[in-house]
Amino acid sequence: MKKRIEMRALSVLLALLLVSVVMVSAGSAQQESNDTEIIKTSLTELLDEQVIDYNQAVSVQDHQKIMQSVEKIDSTLLKLSKIGYTADLSSTSQMMKGQNNEYIPTTVKYEIKEISRDDVKQGHSFTASEEQLKVYNELKGEHITTGEFLENVFPDALNGMSESTKQFIYQQPFICSEDQNTGLSTNDQTEEQQLLDGLPFIVVHPESSLNQRLFSMTVDFESYSRVWLPNPWYTIPYMSVASDLEKDNGITYALDYKDGCNVYEMKAGFAYTVLSSGNYKTTGGHIAEVGPLYFPPVQTYFTDTGWTYIS
Repeated sequence: MKKRIEMRALSVLLALLLVSVVMVSAGSAQQESNDTEIIKTSLTELLDEQVIDYNQAVSVQDHQKIMQSVEKIDSTLLKLSKIGYTADLSSTSQMMKGQNNEYIPTTVKYEIKEISRDDVKQGHSFTASEEQLKVYNELKGEHITTGEFLENVFPDALNGMSESTKQFIYQQPFICSEDQNTGLSTNDQTEEQQLLDGLPFIVVHPESSLNQRLFSMTVDFESYSRVWLPNPWYTIPYMSVASDLEKDNGITYALDYKDGCNVYEMKAGFAYTVLSSGNYKTTGGHIAEVGPLYFPPVQTYFTDTGWTYIS
């Protein structure tokens, strides 16, 4: 009898413990949900202020403030993504020429939403190994397509790639030869002529950078593409960037490659510690597929920082 009572008491105790665990878990989940909502509300208010500042900068055609606003908005979008949210930014005005006869981005509005499967950007990210660098250095100077570059250096980038994208990249030249050392674009038609012909256009800004860290032989090299017109958050079907670090002996010591679908920016590069002093530079090969409704449907660029002495 005593043993039966003890077993019953133990069962009751276990049941109470189980209920307690469930209640604590539910309470923790509720607290986490409340914390996320508080952060979301705070970031939404911040984004609202930043978008107002950006639109005001566009209205007065202040390029410096536009750039500053873009950086701030990008930072807030990153913070939102970390709690499972994103913001769709869309144009609320037409592109127009600024005081210096250049086109400026449109004003925008935004809508906050939870990140869905469709919002996850599909793409690849590769950093060259020693063997891949050897292959890349052997290919330099040859006229190959981006598809052939990937096939030889980063073949895994072709896995899972749609057939239409594969066909596209096998038609695009991969710019890695010394005789192509100026910025290039497939756009042979001026923006003014495009507008006269009723053809919408998208402008992508490419750039490369190379910076040495203070009191160090470590350099940060990067190549970067960003949609600028019609607005800095306008997504396009496909974008890729290949960024390399080359010494004046003609050898590339570091290579990074990124691509993605339905994106508005792409960065490739990293921190690399050089083993010997000398002149180094960053070069970038950029491709942007903007789609058949725009002219030109494809834009290709080459960027070069010029030589910087690292010691």
